Amino acid sequence: MDEYLELQRYGRDKTTLIDNGYILSGAFRKKFDAISTNIDVSRTLYSKAKEMLMHRSGTKYEDMYWIDGDCGKVLAKETNAIEEEQILYSNSVQCAISGRENVIAMHTHPCSMPPSIADFNSVYEHNYMLGIVVCHNGKVFCYKSSETVTQTMYNLYVADYYQLLHDEYEAQIAALNEMMKTYDIAYWEVEGMDRIVYVQEDHFEVPEELLRMSHEELRAKIAEERRKELERKRRQLDLLEKTLD
Repeated sequence: MDEYLELQRYGRDKTTLIDNGYILSGAFRKKFDAISTNIDVSRTLYSKAKEMLMHRSGTKYEDMYWIDGDCGKVLAKETNAIEEEQILYSNSVQCAISGRENVIAMHTHPCSMPPSIADFNSVYEHNYMLGIVVCHNGKVFCYKSSETVTQTMYNLYVADYYQLLHDEYEAQIAALNEMMKTYDIAYWEVEGMDRIVYVQEDHFEVPEELLRMSHEELRAKIAEERRKELERKRRQLDLLEKTLD
C-alpha cells in the first residue's frame, strides 16, 4: 500500500491541488462552525476535512469519515481508496455505522463538484443525519435525502441544463435546484456563519446520448420518467393498503 501511495503522489493532478493557505484559514474553519453548534462536532469536522484535503491534494482519490453527530467521535474512516472518485464501504465501516441515526458522513470531491445523486441516495439508504462534501477548491456542501432518486432522472436534468449553460458544475447545481422542488432532497453550500445544519460512486459524466437530444426532447423524457415514478409509488401504496387490510 505504501508503494501505491508513493506512486499516487508522483504524478500530481494540478486541477485537484488544494490551496493550503485557505484550508488553514479562519474563513475555512468557520464553515464547520456553521454546520454544527456543538463545539466537539465542529472541531472534529474541520480537523478531518483538513486531513482529507491535504492527504488527497493533487489526486482524484477520495477519503471519507463517519462521525457521531452528537459528540464528534470518529466512528469509521476510509483513507486508502485505490479507485478514483469512489468510496468502498468495508465490513468494519458497515458494522460501525449500522443501526445509528446520528451519523454525519463526510467525504471529499477532488473535482470540486456538488453532491452526486449517489451521495443523496447513500444518505437515504444509510439513514445518515447529514452528508457533507468537502471540495478541493474549498467549497463545502451539506445535503440530506428522504427518498431515492434514479440516476436516469438525474442524468436527464443535468443534460438539459448542460445544453443551456455549457458548464458541468453549473448544470449540476441547476439540476439539483430544480429537483429539490419535486423530490424530498435538500442541499446547500456552507458559507461561514451565514448558514442559520457498499460503493458510493461520485464520478459523473453526462451520457453522450442525452447530449444529442434537444431541450424539448429532454423535457419530454423527464416528464415520462416522472410519470413512471409516480405510477410506481401509486402501486406501492396500493400494495401497502392491501397488506394492511
